[in-house]
Amino acid sequence: MKSYPGLTGSRLLRELRERGYAGGYTALTDFLRDVRPPANPGFEVRLETPPGEQAQVDFAQLHVVFTDEPMTPRIVWLFSMVLGHSQLIWARFVMHQNLPTVLRCHIAAFEAICDGAELWRQLKCKGFRGCSRVVGEWAARRRRSERICDQQLQKVPSTRTIARLMTTARDQLSKADTITIAAVFRHANLGLTHI
Repeated sequence: MKSYPGLTGSRLLRELRERGYAGGYTALTDFLRDVRPPANPGFEVRLETPPGEQAQVDFAQLHVVFTDEPMTPRIVWLFSMVLGHSQLIWARFVMHQNLPTVLRCHIAAFEAICDGAELWRQLKCKGFRGCSRVVGEWAARRRRSERICDQQLQKVPSTRTIARLMTTARDQLSKADTITIAAVFRHANLGLTHI
């Protein structure tokens, strides 16, 4: 058995029957279990990465037919980013697989899953020459504006206020008024009946 550790019971039974063995298959496999050396587990290397160090990206091609154009098959791409440490997956459907799309998807993924310092470290590895303060402030402003938009939705402006803001020239609106109008338009486009 040491010479042929992968020899199966059925193969050994066939060879032993040719030499006159009259026993059964179960008796032979019970014997093999006792004398066979233990199986050597295969060598496996796991790639363990610390948080924020590595992510893998890929595109998957999907053939779809949209309901508004049933006779026209389209190709849609699924961009996905998988973080090495947590296996978190971020994905977005896109129409093109070109450099501008890849860059937009990377930025959107980093905005969704990274804080400013981590984003700066990753950008610096790619050759970004700006300082961490710039990236951190940008990420903070982005998060703050999203929070303000969400907070604005909790305070429903009056119809008179909305009418006044919509008839005011955009360059004369304050930042708070601009955010309110953006929230109104965002919800109007979603078809919601209340803000």
